[in-house]
Amino acid sequence: MVLSVSFVRDGDEFLARLESYGGHITELKNRSLDQLLTLVAGELEDLLT
Repeated sequence: MVLSVSFVRDGDEFLARLESYGGHITELKNRSLDQLLTLVAGELEDLLT
């Protein structure tokens, strides 16, 4: 189960951090927001299944 998802822009890169109730933290970084959102969606799908 996902506890939180956060997004931050750092200069010309976008960062995402996903944290689950079990304490698993995934951090993703990409220059393209569209690509980052696709990566986050894939991670969420993996965490929810």
